[in-house]
Formats: sequence, structure tokens, C-alpha cells
Amino acid sequence: MSQPRTLPPEFTIYAVSGLRQEWLAWLPDVSTARRDVAEQPEAWPVDASAVAEVDAAGLQMLVALSRSVAACGKSLVLADPSAALVAGCEALGLSALLGRGEAQGVAS
Repeated sequence: MSQPRTLPPEFTIYAVSGLRQEWLAWLPDVSTARRDVAEQPEAWPVDASAVAEVDAAGLQMLVALSRSVAACGKSLVLADPSAALVAGCEALGLSALLGRGEAQGVAS
């Protein structure tokens, strides 16, 4: 059984470097990814409610995770994003990560 997908309270440059291996383990198996682009991608939820602090490095890692999940035929869904995460995404034009509008260069 895989560990739950939950973003940490401190989602900053100091925390994200240690998350890489954990996030790689989260990724769906590419070999079983659905390749039918006509269908809606399967939701891949991540609990985002605990994020109390976020910076550009945290958001950059979230964009990378979103793209990696999309490459596996899934769609990253941030469940219950905290006010800090919402503010960070909106400040950097990444509202698409929240399912709110489009952001350039973000695949979700």
C-alpha cells in the first residue's frame, strides 16, 4: 500500500529537496497509464490542506509533479488547498494547479 499523498506544512525550498524520492514513489506506474486522450484523465488527488508556508521552489516542484502525473495519464487534483497555497499559486499565475483558470505552461 502506498503512503497517502499529502503536501507538507512547510512547502519551501528548505523542504522540497527532501521530497523528491517520496514524490517519485507516488507517481503512477507509467506502464499502466491510459493512453486514450479522448477520455478525461483520472483524478490523482493530493491533500493540500496542511500547507502553511509556500515559496516559488515549492510551487515549481508542484508544477513538475503535475506534469509528471499528466505524463502518466492522470490529472493532479489539489484537495482542499490551504489559503497560503492558493495565494502562492495566484501570485505566480498558477491558478490552473487549483483547477481555477488557465496558467501558461502548466499541464494538469
